[in-house]
Amino acid sequence: MQQKREIRKIFSAARKALTPEERFAADKAIRERIKHLAAYQECKALALYATDGTEPDLLPLMQEPGKILLFPRYCAERGVYKFASVSNLSDLVPGKYNLPEPSAQCPEADEDLVRTATLHLVPGVAWDLRGVRLGRGGGFYDRLLEGVSGPVCGVYYACQRSSADLPAEAHDRFLDMAVTEAFTVIWK
Repeated sequence: MQQKREIRKIFSAARKALTPEERFAADKAIRERIKHLAAYQECKALALYATDGTEPDLLPLMQEPGKILLFPRYCAERGVYKFASVSNLSDLVPGKYNLPEPSAQCPEADEDLVRTATLHLVPGVAWDLRGVRLGRGGGFYDRLLEGVSGPVCGVYYACQRSSADLPAEAHDRFLDMAVTEAFTVIWK
């Protein structure tokens, strides 16, 4: 656990060190790379996240036509995140951790759609070339992605790639691909 905490500090600092200009250019390049993925072109739904201000910004992808848009929403009764469908930015409201998430009026997403026909774009703190994703801690995305057979794509800045293997646990959901502003890696 201590090792993961130290790794998170290092890669969080690298991400936060990007200037606004570097972040803007990188975000645009990342979105373009995502749009060129076969998994993006073939999926019915796109599972996005709202950036915390340091993660790549994917919200402009909401303007791309032809995709059902899904975002994680915290379900306090069950203590887990579930996907909900949104139509536009106004459907997002401050949620858990003050991050934008679908309002209570947004319908919960169809589970079959989430499992099989969705490209899941997930943030993280770091990743390695085996497809190990290190998140903020807490395993929220690992639980959210349980049972998902559709592609899971990590979305990062190039400075977040670890040259060393990251620690992985049995419950960790490995990435199927990763996209940065500089390159794309596809394992599956």
